[in-house]
Amino acid sequence: LVPNGNPTSTDVRSVGGCVATPTTAGAREAAAWIAQTTRDPEELILLGKRARAFAEDSFDIEKITDEFEAIVHEAAGRASNTDGAPQLAVLHGGSEGTSS
Repeated sequence: LVPNGNPTSTDVRSVGGCVATPTTAGAREAAAWIAQTTRDPEELILLGKRARAFAEDSFDIEKITDEFEAIVHEAAGRASNTDGAPQLAVLHGGSEGTSS
């Protein structure tokens, strides 16, 4: 169950999924939603198609890879010293130092 306020609740709701609190009342609400949704096979198929399209768009491996690489490059740029060599924080024996 995904409660309101959880970052994924917007995604679940956007495709027509059920958002309910992880409580007994929320479980009952989710069970009622499942019972209602499964009564209409055509709507169930549409729900699956919307969810799949959302997942393919939101979690496209090329898109995620590009975003991850941009984050790594930005972080590496912040960690560089004046000569451009990356500086890595090293924890050794409880004290923090840097190593290049």
